[in-house]
Amino acid sequence: QKVMLLSCARQVPKAKAQLARYKYTRSGSGYEHLLMPVLKDIKPKTHEPVATRFVPLTEPLPNLPQELMHPTTPEAPKTIVSYLPNGLKVASEELFEQMSYVGLFVDAGSAFDKVPGSSSLVERMAWKSSTQRTTEEITSRAEAIGASCTSFQDREYIIYFIEAPRNTLPEALDILSDCVSRPAFNEYEIEEQASSTNYELEQLFDKPDVLLRDYMVHAAFPNQAIGVTSPMSWSNIPNISVDELHDFYQTTFIAKNMTLSGASVGHERFLDYAGQYFSSLSAETPAYRETPKYDGGVIHLEYEQFSSNPEIYDHYGIGFNAAGWRNREQATITVLTQFLIGGGKSFSAGGPGKGMTTRMHSNVLSVYPWITSAESEATMLRHTSMFSLLGSCEKGKLPHLQDVFLKTIMDLFLRPPTEKELLRAKNQLKSTIFMHLEQRSLLCEDIGRQISIYGERLPAEQLCQQIDTITVHSLLSGLKEILLSNPTVVAVADRKILRELPDNSDIHNFLKRFFAETSF
Repeated sequence: QKVMLLSCARQVPKAKAQLARYKYTRSGSGYEHLLMPVLKDIKPKTHEPVATRFVPLTEPLPNLPQELMHPTTPEAPKTIVSYLPNGLKVASEELFEQMSYVGLFVDAGSAFDKVPGSSSLVERMAWKSSTQRTTEEITSRAEAIGASCTSFQDREYIIYFIEAPRNTLPEALDILSDCVSRPAFNEYEIEEQASSTNYELEQLFDKPDVLLRDYMVHAAFPNQAIGVTSPMSWSNIPNISVDELHDFYQTTFIAKNMTLSGASVGHERFLDYAGQYFSSLSAETPAYRETPKYDGGVIHLEYEQFSSNPEIYDHYGIGFNAAGWRNREQATITVLTQFLIGGGKSFSAGGPGKGMTTRMHSNVLSVYPWITSAESEATMLRHTSMFSLLGSCEKGKLPHLQDVFLKTIMDLFLRPPTEKELLRAKNQLKSTIFMHLEQRSLLCEDIGRQISIYGERLPAEQLCQQIDTITVHSLLSGLKEILLSNPTVVAVADRKILRELPDNSDIHNFLKRFFAETSF
């Protein structure tokens, strides 16, 4: 307390007057004889008047970096696309923000694995040692510039993300190019990653909803790399040799398979740095790749095959073939149908106020208390996709859940959505698009994915215009085409219950008869 009072007395001009009014009379404090001499010596400081000038909003702030100044007549941000001589696609959108977001998209997902688990292992080694830096040096360098480095892998891509202050963009791209262009693949680091897969597999088997989606893709694309489940892929990681890893890297990590995207970066600077740091990437022509082919199929699993924990629910999924991202109109119909049917958990279908008016909530979750979850989902890929209904229920009631799902599908045609219902689904889809694009990391991802698939980026406003063109008739016509494909079914229950389920061909023939007898 003495130190605080003395400090205030020395630094604040008005401290003498304030402390004089402060009655410090507690007996035995012993501070008065130290404080009062100091207060007597304090003299008010005089200051010369300072002219204050407020900068009008029509004038730029002084000393502001030129690159952060908006043009006199600002325009909506645009995505600019360029190509390096080696074939690397470079796309960016300037947002004039202090943080820059950079993503590198490599067409090297699990769909292109020759050895199951190769892409997953390469992604796990994303920010490990290069031939020029150790893992510790890479981490220290990223921390020094305030960068955040992440990566993930799906069925079609391995994606590297780095977020850093915009004035450190060259250093961030240097780190990224070092990890992408010159990975060391040290054996001891590979062994570290392989040893962690057992724990991750244990965690995965505690997530039946994730496993159900995994097995749906496995049943839809049998005997294809894209259909290999996560347990199959991860369990094989310890068996992958260094030579097999290098072979996967050399055949997939070539410039024409990559897209470098940036948000809140100036395109000219971004393109210059990309040429400086990524021009060494291989300019070879990618090898021919077969397009994944949807076949459909059935997988029945008993509990011990599906989860390590005793299951208290049955799980069921039914899916149908739909167009991929390359077909923009059909892809829009697929995603919009997902929002129209909706769904979620029984206690909260999409969160407070969300999804309460969707078909799955009002006709399923609110009617059948024995159904614990029911939702629609679109698994979107570049050339193909799958529209699915997924759910879980009390044990022993799986055949009834299947009947409810088929009834939900038919109800869309027997009781078509009203204009109000369709408008609500459109608005929810459009609001979701804009909400996600507010996150700059997702904007960077959207730029990378669209450029990789289409070679150009369609702005959100044009996407919304495309959504608005969909009518009830066009929606149901597109959905009918989807539902006439060969179904994919995954069921998890007791063996006795699984025997009661109809065959896949029975479901397909049933839907064909229904559409032959129904007009809309």
